[in-house]
Amino acid sequence: MSYREILAYVDTGDEAAGPAGVAVAVASRFAARLHAVVIDAHVVDYTELDRAVFDSEREQAIARLAERRRAGHAAARQAEEAVRAAAAARGVPHDVMVRHCTPEDVPDLVADLARVHDLVLVPAADMVAGHAAPIVEQVLFGSGRPLLLIPRDTTAEGRLDVACIAWDGSRAATRAVHDALPLLGRARRVEIVSITDEKPLDRGPSGDDLVRHLAAHAIAARHHAVGLGGLPVGEQLMAEALRLEADLMVMGAYGHARVRQLVFGGATRSVLAAPRLLVLMSY
Repeated sequence: MSYREILAYVDTGDEAAGPAGVAVAVASRFAARLHAVVIDAHVVDYTELDRAVFDSEREQAIARLAERRRAGHAAARQAEEAVRAAAAARGVPHDVMVRHCTPEDVPDLVADLARVHDLVLVPAADMVAGHAAPIVEQVLFGSGRPLLLIPRDTTAEGRLDVACIAWDGSRAATRAVHDALPLLGRARRVEIVSITDEKPLDRGPSGDDLVRHLAAHAIAARHHAVGLGGLPVGEQLMAEALRLEADLMVMGAYGHARVRQLVFGGATRSVLAAPRLLVLMSY
């Protein structure tokens, strides 16, 4: 099992180079084709124009709106060139899709594209042309594909030598482990972490059961049972992963959607808010 086609959403902000580099590095590791999507956002905020009273104010508002659109167009082209340069430098086959749409349309667009890819990479902070957009949530709950969450300030260049699995025996954790098998199979070291005092763990497969299952896939792993230590579960999982010097955390996502408002479990919400390493999530 491997990833053959990888989709990466590449933001056009000032910090886009790091996530773009991670996407290229991951694609290179799997000899996969990288499909990058860049948004040339159509800015439709006419608030300033609507408030204008005099002709001179309207002209100034129109000029500023046009300038924002020119800047967004230039940023999209810059991001496209950055992906192409990074992919060419590592010999990664790639396509860059520049899509024109409003920021509000981007989450659905990325989730739809994700359905015909093996893995989706998205920066942790969802921004489109300066607007917040719930891309991570929509991909998690709407695409049916695993998501690799990239810290916004990453400098790791896609290093995946040590993987940490957050394991509680649940369906979501099981789905994440299965989706991460290509990554786990290439890791130098795999660690399994179970939080013992967060919820009962005696109803599902244990960490030792998972060690046995991974061994059947020629993946050697160790199981660690740890307490909360006074921290919220998401923070403790992240702290333990960092203590184990992990490059990657694998975990299930917990939540449900109601009329486009997504409610997450505590661990999912905490990790989404401030990941400190690459996180593969599945739902």
